[in-house]
Amino acid sequence: MKLGHYNMYTGALTAQQLASILATGYILADGLLLLGDVEYYLTIAELPQKLTTVQKLKLLISQHENDSDPEKQELVKQLKKTKDHFHKFNNSKNKDTALIVAIRRMEGTITKMYQEVIDAIQDIQAKWGITAIMNLLDQKDFASYFININTPEENPNNDSFRKFVSEALLMNIYDENAEFDMYLLSKNFVSDEFRENRGCYAVFNEKAVTDDLGYVFIAFELPIITVCSTNELKLLRAYFKQHGTCFREVIDGWLLFCKQSTNYKARIDHFIAHVIPAIDAFKTVIANNNILNFVANRNDVNYQTIQVCFGETSMQSIWDYNRYAQNIPDESWQKITDAAKANPEFAKMRVPFMSVGYYNKSTANIDVPNNEPINEEASIIQPTKKSLNID
Repeated sequence: MKLGHYNMYTGALTAQQLASILATGYILADGLLLLGDVEYYLTIAELPQKLTTVQKLKLLISQHENDSDPEKQELVKQLKKTKDHFHKFNNSKNKDTALIVAIRRMEGTITKMYQEVIDAIQDIQAKWGITAIMNLLDQKDFASYFININTPEENPNNDSFRKFVSEALLMNIYDENAEFDMYLLSKNFVSDEFRENRGCYAVFNEKAVTDDLGYVFIAFELPIITVCSTNELKLLRAYFKQHGTCFREVIDGWLLFCKQSTNYKARIDHFIAHVIPAIDAFKTVIANNNILNFVANRNDVNYQTIQVCFGETSMQSIWDYNRYAQNIPDESWQKITDAAKANPEFAKMRVPFMSVGYYNKSTANIDVPNNEPINEEASIIQPTKKSLNID
């Protein structure tokens, strides 16, 4: 099981959502690949030493550019003026002493403002576990492809970027050289707000076979592992690798079956016959882990839970979700739309996914019964920042 997660730093996900997705994917899967600029979020602490003053100004502008607050808009206006003036002054060929002093003062003020933003982001990172996860990024089991959402699709100087947005989202995970075999999505994918009239059926419903949007199955819950240290996350990964062998093998078998069969009914039958029993057995493995039991009883997080779901959905739904989550700019969306029109069967093609989200325990369950056949009405899940450009 190799998971692929596409997201942009200033998209719709909160820090806590991002942390729960990445931590869960890391401890459960054989590999985790990030597509997008999430790596920026994970390594932001290193940026102050790398950015120029103009790049720092661009970052400050991007923090508030889409904020409707009049004060923030005025701040953005002033920051843009400052950027223009600084660029003009700094590039002046004949700098007298007064101008040099003015430039240094501007640099000091900008750096101070920038550091305040970095400090606030680092506080959020520490609070929600991003800091611990950052230390796991090894470009092997936990790797990333950096994609800048503002990079033009036809940029001829794309050496520093591994993929364009459209290229990343048009990948076929059934290809022989695909680098992941299942999409890792946030709970927002099965949320009321996104789904609206799209629908998503419980695995037992007959419409799950014919509907392009597929199905979802609520698998199991984990405590809030985002409070775990880097070492604890490594121990959890090792524990599941050793004690979750049967579960992993069954999931891998399901993923292979999805790759080999285009018969959606056969794929659903396989999921019901093999994956669901393996999930039930895996719950015992979860229950027997000391770290998870300790976290589950912590007073500061025992009212919350991480819910993991498995299912299949169409490529079109993957694209629609990422558009909804503000992860796809207009130019890239047009290329994806054109590709879908040119190859409608690819757009309808079902792919497996795992969704992860944290919930308060009182509202944890998506209202889709898993363990018995259900009628058409009850079986549908009804509807319940852009990236920084510092180059």
